[in-house]
Amino acid sequence: MKWALVLSGGGAAGLAYIGFFKALEELQLPKPDCIVGCSMGSIVGGLYALGKPVKEMEAVFEKSFDVNKYVGGVQLPFFRHALPPLIQYGTLLTRMISNPGADSGEKVHKFLMELSDCKSFEDCTIPFFCNAFDLCSGKEVVLSSGLLADAMRASASYPGLFVPVNADGMLIDACVVDNTPVWIAREKGYRNILALTFGALEPMNAAELDTSLAVLMRTLACTTAQIPVQQNEYPTAFINLSNGRSSRDFSNPQKQIAFGYQKTMEQKNLLQQFFTAGLKGTLHRMTLCKKTKKEYAV
Repeated sequence: MKWALVLSGGGAAGLAYIGFFKALEELQLPKPDCIVGCSMGSIVGGLYALGKPVKEMEAVFEKSFDVNKYVGGVQLPFFRHALPPLIQYGTLLTRMISNPGADSGEKVHKFLMELSDCKSFEDCTIPFFCNAFDLCSGKEVVLSSGLLADAMRASASYPGLFVPVNADGMLIDACVVDNTPVWIAREKGYRNILALTFGALEPMNAAELDTSLAVLMRTLACTTAQIPVQQNEYPTAFINLSNGRSSRDFSNPQKQIAFGYQKTMEQKNLLQQFFTAGLKGTLHRMTLCKKTKKEYAV
């Protein structure tokens, strides 16, 4: 059975995808025939499509991982638990007013080049696609050629935080319009699609809206949550990896990876139904489809 995997955007929460891949291999389930990702889903999904071993991905996000090493030239209040007491808000405000983004994205692009070994889509062992949103045309675009790092940088270019990628338009994170691009897998001819998501929008405490970036991210999340799911955006089945972790919280990344592994293992019955062969498998997937249309929310 051919199947496609779709990975939602989720920032730091998306580190759970590494745990998913670890569980998938331990359960000796078939690797996906196609991977589609948005934002963090494009980064983890792209690395796996390239053939990067799960152990290597885990090693990158060890306990001492500090995301602020890859963001900007000065300490800015983007991410939690990795900042000094004195934050240069003046510098942040100046950058946001005088530039199309608070951070140029150069350091994170270099980091992505290193992670992907400067490889391209053509080097992937599993066909890979990711999405971005073009501010010029006002349309979602599919990235499928060139350097993986370039596509990852565009797909994860959160508005206000990173300068948009200038590539036949001004590309930003497509989470603002389509955080789980199931339609891309459908367009590529895949009928059996498993999506990893972070569920419906959940309430937040006022204390969590502690920076202008947090307010912007929450505003966009609330806006996009109102977009109804189209028929071609329903996967065959999905696993909700939500655990309340903020998309900005990169503290203790190993804990989030372990959570993804545990959550996937808890869904062994669903996965077995999804991967069952023959007529029995077809019937199982039809049942999963019906359940998905009742419960699916992104």
